[in-house]
Amino acid sequence: MSHSEVEISGDLPKIIGNEENLYEGNLIYYFRVLFFRANNLYNPYHNFRHMSHVLWLCYKACQYYSHELPPRQNAHAVDCCIIPRL
Repeated sequence: MSHSEVEISGDLPKIIGNEENLYEGNLIYYFRVLFFRANNLYNPYHNFRHMSHVLWLCYKACQYYSHELPPRQNAHAVDCCIIPRL
């Protein structure tokens, strides 16, 4: 299967690319840092799964409040969820 045939699906790619425009920008840089720089990827609890789950929960909150909060405030909420985790 070539790269052009690979199907990208799931919640994380949608969150990283901000496909629903819930917040300003995207999270590509954050995930690069997470994959290549995070020191806690292999910890028993605060590992990659935990960090991505917290981000997913924050994303779901942004979806829920999208009619009440502008993208800039949602971006601030996403930042608060992910920055302390690195």
